[in-house]
Amino acid sequence: MSAPFVERPSDNERGARVALSHIEGVGPARLRWLMAERSAEATFEGLRSGTIPADDGAAPRGVSVAAVQAWQSAARAFDPIGLVERHRDAGIEVLIPGDDRWPFVDDPEPPSVLYVWGDPGRLRARPAVAIIGTRRCTDLGRSIASDLGADLAAAGVDVVSGLALGIDGAAHAGTVRAAQRGSVGAHGVPIAVVANGLDRVSPRFHRALTERVASLGAVISEAPLGTNGDRWRFPARNRLIAGLSDVVIVVESRTKGGALITVDEAIERGVPVMAVPGSIRSASSAGTNRLLAEGAIPLCNVDDVLAVLNLTGSMVGQQQLHDDSGSTSKVPDARDDPLTRAVLAELSTGSVSIDSLVRVSGGSLAEVMVVVQRLAAHGRVSQVGSTILLAAEAWPQPR
Repeated sequence: MSAPFVERPSDNERGARVALSHIEGVGPARLRWLMAERSAEATFEGLRSGTIPADDGAAPRGVSVAAVQAWQSAARAFDPIGLVERHRDAGIEVLIPGDDRWPFVDDPEPPSVLYVWGDPGRLRARPAVAIIGTRRCTDLGRSIASDLGADLAAAGVDVVSGLALGIDGAAHAGTVRAAQRGSVGAHGVPIAVVANGLDRVSPRFHRALTERVASLGAVISEAPLGTNGDRWRFPARNRLIAGLSDVVIVVESRTKGGALITVDEAIERGVPVMAVPGSIRSASSAGTNRLLAEGAIPLCNVDDVLAVLNLTGSMVGQQQLHDDSGSTSKVPDARDDPLTRAVLAELSTGSVSIDSLVRVSGGSLAEVMVVVQRLAAHGRVSQVGSTILLAAEAWPQPR
């Protein structure tokens, strides 16, 4: 039986997406508003002609008439196909939705275009775990992140992070160390998501590390060449870190910061969140300890991560984690998953503590927390501290 025909993106659509990403002041949210249900090509041509956006008073907050006029003027100055060639000449792959290697299938807020320095085939090729945390980390936190990156890579798991100073850089340094020692194809690789154009290395201190990440895995961005890392781009890129990951690990975090934004993005996507416990006297662990109090899965060693991935060291690298759609956030059907069935059955009697769920269900703490997090992400249960409540719509229906 022949494979179904899938229409590939046209050169004009690819060029339009690249051109739209070059317009200053048009971030992901504003671009979604501009495009509405239109193609990028139609949106770009509409900007050029001045017919888009329509003056209907529905513009997002902060979008002025002067800003719209500036976008329209900028669009008229761009050569879309020339912009695509500029990136390719620089060794940057340009991916858009519909490409074979597009990694953001079914994501609630996918990028319009993705620029890749390295091997696009590495994206979503195997299980991937994000290791994130504060830039102002402790020496212990830096060591833990580095060791986790190395251990996960050695087990065949890709490591996603943001290449920032502190926890991010340490995680990727450990991943690079393990990947360089391992045999080709058997180890996990580093995947970095940055907020700037791929010709701008930030921080400069990480230039050598960035080059190693690109050579072993991939460095990606939704910002075109020549783009600086403006402040608003960092929270935007955090959703891409969550979208590329099957688990998000927070090693150290203060009470506020980008890591917690990534956690929110992970929860929205049904991606399990793990946190490394820290001293109650350390400001660098205040955020992670709060995550644990709110239901994040405790992480004490790499085996805890592999348990959440439903993998063992000997199975990683061979087992396919993703379904055919590329989605990993689907809640297991209670009829098919014994642990989910046991959790829901226990919750049908009333509110239950995490400890009781672990004891009654027979699952490990990590396994039970994964089920609870995924059920909560889809509105089937709610969590208050260590107590789990079954949502009304999740109660067993009368026969």
